[in-house]
Amino acid sequence: TEPIFAKKYDVVLISDENAVVSLETICNLATTVILLESNDLKEVVLNLGFEIAFATENLIVLKKSIE
Repeated sequence: TEPIFAKKYDVVLISDENAVVSLETICNLATTVILLESNDLKEVVLNLGFEIAFATENLIVLKKSIE
C-alpha cells in the first residue's frame, strides 16, 4: 500500500468529522474537498486555501482557491 501523501487527488470526500486525518496534508494534495455531514470542518478547510463552490445543509463542496 502506498502512503496517502504519495499522490495528488482531484476530489477527496470526508464523511466523518471525527476521522483522524491530517486535513492540512489532504488539502495540500486535493483540488476539491467534499464534506458530507462534517460541517464542523468547513472553517478549517477554508483556512487552508479553499472556497465554497456549493453548499446544502449536509453537503459542502470546496475548491482550492486559485491565486
